[in-house]
Amino acid sequence: MKQQILTLIHSVFIIFTTMSNSSKLITSVFLITLLFQVGCKKKNLVSLSIEFLSVEKGSYLKSVYFINDSIGFTCGGKRDDEGYIFKTTDGGVSWVKTTPFKPSCMYAIHFINDTIGFAGGDFLYLLTTTDGGDNWTHYPYGSDDLPFHEQNRPAIKDFSFNSNGIGYFVGGENYNKGVIYRTLDYGLTWVFDTLQQEIFSVYTTVNLSWSAGFGYIGKTNTGSRFAQQSLTNDVFTGIVELNDNSIIAISHTGGIYKSTDSGSSWISIHKKKGVFSKSVSYNAISFQGRKGVIIADNTILISEDYGYEWKEVDFTSYDKLTSISSLNNSIFVTTEGGDLLKFEF
Repeated sequence: MKQQILTLIHSVFIIFTTMSNSSKLITSVFLITLLFQVGCKKKNLVSLSIEFLSVEKGSYLKSVYFINDSIGFTCGGKRDDEGYIFKTTDGGVSWVKTTPFKPSCMYAIHFINDTIGFAGGDFLYLLTTTDGGDNWTHYPYGSDDLPFHEQNRPAIKDFSFNSNGIGYFVGGENYNKGVIYRTLDYGLTWVFDTLQQEIFSVYTTVNLSWSAGFGYIGKTNTGSRFAQQSLTNDVFTGIVELNDNSIIAISHTGGIYKSTDSGSSWISIHKKKGVFSKSVSYNAISFQGRKGVIIADNTILISEDYGYEWKEVDFTSYDKLTSISSLNNSIFVTTEGGDLLKFEF
């Protein structure tokens, strides 16, 4: 980095000698600002050892879930087109692909134990497995279980269950036509609520559940309907409750928000970007104890103090980072290019 800065200064100096006085002033201000930004950006980068696990090139991975150190799943595909579910039994070294019998991009995958799992895709397409992901079947919705005509049904974006069999899946389309489905019996039956906002994320504990979407943070005593909270001025893409009972939400515009009083009030850990700022999108968040990970479109942030301070990892992805999952000390991140990133910190 030092050598790059010196090269930049040398190049600008050559051009500088040929400029008028007014141009020199403008160039000087620009150079000082640029050097300051470069120095600040690189100062707090954190080094991590990241392993690349190749699933399938161009598979547009959207979600990942590992049951144990050996068995894991990821899914993806193109919107409104063919989708895939991949399974590994060797920790991600090799993968076997399953193509759902109805072409549908798969956005989310989740297991509640070693054998029972769920995957969700376009048009509220819900798949279930009872044999550890070897075979998948289409969930048989009843006539009263679907809120929209088939062509207007939104995509399923996220799942969450607690240990008592209470769970949710959420979704939406184009920032509207949101849905929240809830079950009290491990996914055997579902009831739903519709919203005017797309819902991207849901997180369930034994006592409370949280959902996040377009201008929407929802909270409920687990198993009942969500009530919208006061934080509404952003596009919330992820939400998680930490083991110190605080809650963190992230946004599509680079905002990080934290509540320490069960959602009654929020502080801005990182302000969302303005209209003229560099675009940044936080896509998913995961926590284990006091340690947390946020993925942006092309980079990773980590925290080791319950989310009060975040540092950028010395890593840039050429493919969009789409989802995150954790198992024990391992973190897994999916990419649109078809790779899975694995690291520990």
